[in-house]
Amino acid sequence: MADGEIVATAAIAIGARLVVMDGARRITHIAEPALQTAASIGLTLEVGKELSKADERRLVETWTEILGDVIEGRALSELGKALMLTDPLSREIEPEALTFSGGVSEFLFYREERDFGDLGQALARSLRSLLSSERVSLPAIIDPNLGIRATAVGASLFTVQVGFNHYLKGEGLLPLRNVPVLVPKLEIYGELDAETVTTALQQAIVSADFEEGSGPLAIGLHWLDDVTPELVDAVARGTAMALPKTIESKKPLVILVDEAAAVALGRALEEDLHLPGDFISLEGISVPDFAFVDVGEIVQPSGVIPVTVKSLLFAGGLDRRSVKQALLAAVKASMGPA
Repeated sequence: MADGEIVATAAIAIGARLVVMDGARRITHIAEPALQTAASIGLTLEVGKELSKADERRLVETWTEILGDVIEGRALSELGKALMLTDPLSREIEPEALTFSGGVSEFLFYREERDFGDLGQALARSLRSLLSSERVSLPAIIDPNLGIRATAVGASLFTVQVGFNHYLKGEGLLPLRNVPVLVPKLEIYGELDAETVTTALQQAIVSADFEEGSGPLAIGLHWLDDVTPELVDAVARGTAMALPKTIESKKPLVILVDEAAAVALGRALEEDLHLPGDFISLEGISVPDFAFVDVGEIVQPSGVIPVTVKSLLFAGGLDRRSVKQALLAAVKASMGPA
């Protein structure tokens, strides 16, 4: 993050809830990334068997060594590469500080002492050891005071909005589920040209690590001006130029506009540009970065369309390159038995 703006993201399958134990330290749940890690260091993890403190320490220390490499931008081990769920974190901007949130941070910052039957305490201890060593060179560690609230909010962040004044091409298009959303850094007003729209969308595709043409796609647009023919034409043509594979392969396209431009934009895409695939353009929907949407069927007689805007944890069954299948396994594990 730079000046309040997210500039790069990455994810790795490391977490406290990848192994869950009962009060006697007998394992009740093991996620695949934990099994993978254990195998790489010669540990055997089995449901029903006790996890010794020594083996727990070996497991979390292996993870924190990898986290140190990720933080510092060092070359990853084979295990580190296998646990990465995305490409490594971009180093275009050198980080100046670290911050932690989520359940493990409660232990890391000494706000929690209770044992929740997972690896949280051990992982926090190992992280503190890493941060106090020379393996991490960042000078500052910032406590945002979010802790477990960040996990709770991230796991439950979804809203149901109502789209209206829609333009639909393809009667069988709806409903759609788990459609990844791109929100280009684009202000639609004034003398906007199609090339600017195309560039903004292409940058959003790169930032989201989205493989254009691989599946359905939603675009969130912020319309700041009157709906003039010139602006409609620029946005329609710029969108079409930015999504050649999506259009050629006729993948479903969802356009979400927060102001009254959906119908005009839909008409331009179908009647002027002759998009071959099915799409829907909707008004009244506001979406953030890194979201997914479910678009429901048209509700009669009002003609409105329910749209559920969801965070990552509600987006199971994705085909998005930046969130590989291992992430789904890690998410399921984090929501497993306590």
